[in-house]
Amino acid sequence: MATDNRQIWQTWLANGGQETLVSMGISLRFGEYDPERLHAALGNERVSWLKSLPLSRVVGPYLFVHAGIAPGVPLDAQHPKDMLWIRSRFLDSDTDHGKIVVHGHTPEEEPIVRSNRICIDTGAFFTGVLTAAVLDGTNAPIFLRAVN
Repeated sequence: MATDNRQIWQTWLANGGQETLVSMGISLRFGEYDPERLHAALGNERVSWLKSLPLSRVVGPYLFVHAGIAPGVPLDAQHPKDMLWIRSRFLDSDTDHGKIVVHGHTPEEEPIVRSNRICIDTGAFFTGVLTAAVLDGTNAPIFLRAVN
């Protein structure tokens, strides 16, 4: 869990991490860099569970991943950094990935449905709108929205 990469820490804090810390009772004065406090608040069992989670999951015709994938790269050869951070190269692509990629990471006002991807990120941490999708593989997605 601990990292020496302060840029990742600051990016995380700016994208909902600060609110996450507050919800866990952790106050970081001036955004100070203290991943050990986060690790302690989460506990070893939860940190181990988080580290064990896969970066992607295939279910039927869908590939679920945080940010997206590198177009033209086989699914089993995707780089973890792309699955967590990719944006334009993936978002601007109309490449058939072999699966419909369901992702977040890039908040939009409404869910985005394309032939090769579905973005369900409506920026819940700053808009108060959480979107989920019901996907059955045959019909158009049904979107469910919860407003805080």
